[in-house]
Amino acid sequence: MVDGAKELTLPSYIFLTSDVGFEGFVLYLLIREDRISTVFEFSDHKLLIPSTINPVPACVLLSPLFNRDVGHATFLKLPQRFKDVNGIIINTFPELEPYAVLVI
Repeated sequence: MVDGAKELTLPSYIFLTSDVGFEGFVLYLLIREDRISTVFEFSDHKLLIPSTINPVPACVLLSPLFNRDVGHATFLKLPQRFKDVNGIIINTFPELEPYAVLVI
């Protein structure tokens, strides 16, 4: 849909039904992939994800993130499309997620 809107010179937007914390997480995945280019290890190692106040243990992440062959690329496609749109609409408000809104 984004590509079709561009061809017609129409603005395009992404509507995320998740919260700002999730957007911050997928952006973190994209930046991490560019810098480190490794999959996560299933461990209690705590990750410093900018959109979360507290460190997040790697073992609580979704299982496809631990395997480059299954699902890892899917999680990276979403944030890659963020730069192709005119804006992102997120299902939240600043009072609900003050820390994540400030960071993003």
